Amino acid sequence: MSVPTGDESSYARERAFAIEAVLAAGAVVRDLYDRAAAETYTKDDGSAVTDADLASDQILRQMLAEHFPADPILTEEGVDDSDRLASSRVWIADPIDGTDQFIRRTATLTFCFLSSSMGGPSSRRRSTHRREWFVSPKQVRAPGFAKA
Repeated sequence: MSVPTGDESSYARERAFAIEAVLAAGAVVRDLYDRAAAETYTKDDGSAVTDADLASDQILRQMLAEHFPADPILTEEGVDDSDRLASSRVWIADPIDGTDQFIRRTATLTFCFLSSSMGGPSSRRRSTHRREWFVSPKQVRAPGFAKA
């Protein structure tokens, strides 16, 4: 999937990018989960973080820098940059909303990625193991999602 550059709708480019980014980062999370290959670490606040959290965070940051270089990002794993407070749009990510479930291998976790702008939020959530998309404001399914 490639991010469109046309003007199909006011947020078509952002929506396409969010889906592409979640698929790319989600594929890495799914691979690490399937292989039980993610190490677990403890953050300064005492919460757990895994290689899957860190890898997916890095993918989102790299893709955002490529497609929307002026947009800041706030993630659970990254350092908060207060410059985001002056931006008209900020991308917010929690690549694995359910790190404890990932570690316990319950097959229940959600991948959260959204943009928030002066015009309102646009979110993408995907249950990595059920292969369902929850797209604000309605739910859609992603048929035939395959590992990359």
